[in-house]
Amino acid sequence: MSTHESPQQLTTEDTITPTHYEEMEDNSNTEISDDNIKKLKRKLKEIQELNAAIHKDYSHAKKKIRTLTYERNDLSDTDEELDVATSSNKSKILKKLAHRSIETSHDSATVTSAPPKRTKATIIPVKTRRVQPIDRDEEGNPKLPQQIGVLTVLSLGRIISDRPTFHNERYIFPVGYTVSRTYPSMADPTSNTVITSTIVDGGDAPRFVVTAADMPDEPIIANSATGAWTVVVRRSNEIRQREHSNSASGPDYYGFKHPTIAKLIQDLPGAKDLKNYVWQNFEEMEPRAAKGVMAAAEKKRGNLEQMGNANRRAPKEVAMMMAADVTPTDEDFGEADELLKIEEYLFDEKYISPQVQSELYEGYRLCPLRSMDYHRDYLKVLSVLTEVGHHTIETWNTQFQYMKKHNNTLTITDEEHDRIAATGTILIEHKFVHKNGIVGHIEDIALF
Repeated sequence: MSTHESPQQLTTEDTITPTHYEEMEDNSNTEISDDNIKKLKRKLKEIQELNAAIHKDYSHAKKKIRTLTYERNDLSDTDEELDVATSSNKSKILKKLAHRSIETSHDSATVTSAPPKRTKATIIPVKTRRVQPIDRDEEGNPKLPQQIGVLTVLSLGRIISDRPTFHNERYIFPVGYTVSRTYPSMADPTSNTVITSTIVDGGDAPRFVVTAADMPDEPIIANSATGAWTVVVRRSNEIRQREHSNSASGPDYYGFKHPTIAKLIQDLPGAKDLKNYVWQNFEEMEPRAAKGVMAAAEKKRGNLEQMGNANRRAPKEVAMMMAADVTPTDEDFGEADELLKIEEYLFDEKYISPQVQSELYEGYRLCPLRSMDYHRDYLKVLSVLTEVGHHTIETWNTQFQYMKKHNNTLTITDEEHDRIAATGTILIEHKFVHKNGIVGHIEDIALF
């Protein structure tokens, strides 16, 4: 016997048809859906704001780290240049003491009047440095002006060997030495100019004079190369309202660190008479390597003339390319010359076939791709090999794992800054054998 109640108990108004069920369900879903969407939108907005704040903090921290590492690396040069700037005062004091206690011997007077040498914790290592071929005249003298890297060498000057303030352990400061280069103007934020750096005789010590072509009546004079160029970098940043480090490596901007320029200066008469200078060994690079170095330098000069930065250009898939600045606003004018340090950036023949040999700058090492490289700018280097925005971070992650697993990628590691400076892919071709057994050649070199 059935116990359920009869449907007749419901009135016509209370009857719920299937259509009513559907309408009620749709209304309920609509309310829930709209409410969820609003919540999701609010949550998304919060996440976006948080992400923007984190990204801003990250950018500031990264800039700070870059500034600190750059300034740390420049301390040794600045220290030596400060010694040069102050040693003349020490010389005057020593000369007075010499007249009281030492006989009038020419040799003794020379030794006594020299400033005391600093105690060195370490000895400067001497390694053979590769230099590019130099155009010379019939007498063997370098033809000037001559393009070397991003610099135009106008004059090598003359060495002052009887005054110790005109050199130190690493560099020689010849009077009359003059170079020029393109750099962002200190007067017009929309243009570049040619800046000439020269060394003049200040009597007790060298004076470093930097003059911009568009400000010829306002030369910058300092007791050190770093002091002069720091002013240039600061003014260039200020006129563009860029909040970046104003640090500058004077020896870089003057060209003293460039192997080819260092050799030209060392070859000048009087270099062997310098007491504190550590003699350096040089050898001319092979024609093939030299051709690549000079081609890269030409590209840098073109970038400087067009955009005011040697390292900035649009990404392209080419056999060899300089790194594009993915975020140009994050780049510091003061670091434009960092790539000079790895101008001879390919690979030493002890790692790779002589067909692609060149010299790695001191402090850089060739390594296979490693897991730790993921957090050392590898993805930023890899990003310049493709169109910005074309690949997602997930694609790059997959590519990283693939390249690491197959051991077909090499990196140039900047050991001092703990970052990846360059990367190269070994493509399988029967040309030569790499030391790990892979047959191939190097291409798609990207520098960061």
